[in-house]
Amino acid sequence: MDCTGQIFDVERFSTVDGPGIRTVAFLKGCNLHCDWCHNPEGYQTGPQLMYDETQCMRCGGCVQVCPRQVHRLDGDTHRMDWKRCIACFRCAAVCPGGALKQAGKSWTAEELCRELLQDLPFFQESGGGVTLSGGEVMCQQEFAGQVLRRLHRQGVHTAIETNLCFPIEDYRKLRPEVDLMMFDLKSTQEEAHRRYTGVSNEQILFNVKALSGDDWREMPLIARTPVVPGFNDTEEEISAIAARLTEHRNLLYYELLAYHPLGINKKAQLGKEAGKALPIPSKERMETLAAAAARYLPHVKVNGVSRQEGALKHGVQL
Repeated sequence: MDCTGQIFDVERFSTVDGPGIRTVAFLKGCNLHCDWCHNPEGYQTGPQLMYDETQCMRCGGCVQVCPRQVHRLDGDTHRMDWKRCIACFRCAAVCPGGALKQAGKSWTAEELCRELLQDLPFFQESGGGVTLSGGEVMCQQEFAGQVLRRLHRQGVHTAIETNLCFPIEDYRKLRPEVDLMMFDLKSTQEEAHRRYTGVSNEQILFNVKALSGDDWREMPLIARTPVVPGFNDTEEEISAIAARLTEHRNLLYYELLAYHPLGINKKAQLGKEAGKALPIPSKERMETLAAAAARYLPHVKVNGVSRQEGALKHGVQL
């Protein structure tokens, strides 16, 4: 039976989500709620309404079609009563400027694969493929499995991006259909991890250890850490994370990704409390942290660039 899943975006021509040119499908639903998340529209499994005030034309079309009086125009101000919204998306259907949109759409596995396979010539030419991201892929395991199997039948290289916070047995079920696993290791500290993501890191650390075992040696891995000020932006923490990866012979590289407040506006567009943006880590700080990781691991990247490439570009001696 063809499974149905929820997708909130399909991004083409990506070069940062695995080898070659890739098409990335973003699945809705996540069991972590990281304070810094770039894609807060991926938290919930179901579709959500988003409102971008900067695109609003104040035409009043949404006011006329909304059955719940969510929208109100006060002069040049568009006000919304988010608590009344039932996500019927009638407003998004009539919005001429795209200020109102539906985040999340139902796809069958067959429909999504048909969409993704439109880019097959680019995959074949560049050595790329398809990456399933999110949200969190494992929140829609059955759907993800069907999509990955169909892609494999067409000879497409597949990758998943995961927070690694599901039982290792769940990953074993998907393993035959996955050519590359990209996972986050955000912190080794239990209390800090729970505070900033909403969940314990116990399962994640267990899985990291498991992925160094002999039965996983044939699975290529990429480990990444989002560097978030006040959470994990210390040499001690990055060193502790890197030390846990030293036994992974199948690790292609370890990457540090600098925090960026991309999710702040998106939270506001979802009618959520946006919070305050944190300072973006400087290039110098990121290099210091990368140097700490490089004491344990041979291949370290910063924001998609290897330390060796960055050093050559800037004439720096490592």
